[in-house]
Amino acid sequence: MAGLTYYAWSWLQSIGAPAATVEGYTFHSGIAWTVLLISSIVLLIFANFLLARFRRSWALWATFVYFALFVAIRYFFLEPSFFHYKAGAGLADASLSWAPLAGAIIIVLAGAVIFIDQLLVVRLRDRLYPTDDPQKLDDAEMGTAEEGVTP
Repeated sequence: MAGLTYYAWSWLQSIGAPAATVEGYTFHSGIAWTVLLISSIVLLIFANFLLARFRRSWALWATFVYFALFVAIRYFFLEPSFFHYKAGAGLADASLSWAPLAGAIIIVLAGAVIFIDQLLVVRLRDRLYPTDDPQKLDDAEMGTAEEGVTP
């Protein structure tokens, strides 16, 4: 992902025709975005497996950090640079870029999706594979459950 992001950024450093630079950046930025989405979905599926199997959520949150990092790079660095390049080359006439706001919204929504996903997977796992009450386990280990003696 870092290589694709760097390659998209390198198009903004081009000394060629501005129209070709914009086209090259748009193409490679689109590829980087597609790869980010696909790799994040694959990592999310793997993280859900780890959460359901071993009840560890670190992989979910690592997937979120991976996604949020590259979304932040794209929307807080690349898109404003692209906007300023287009404005400097006379290809855009707008004075305000909404990319950082869009990036912040995407990151917050991704965090909400990860949180809800974790909640659902944990609840479904508990329903499919219920664990016994810890108090019942303690009573069974002490032998008091069979004898009817309360501790």
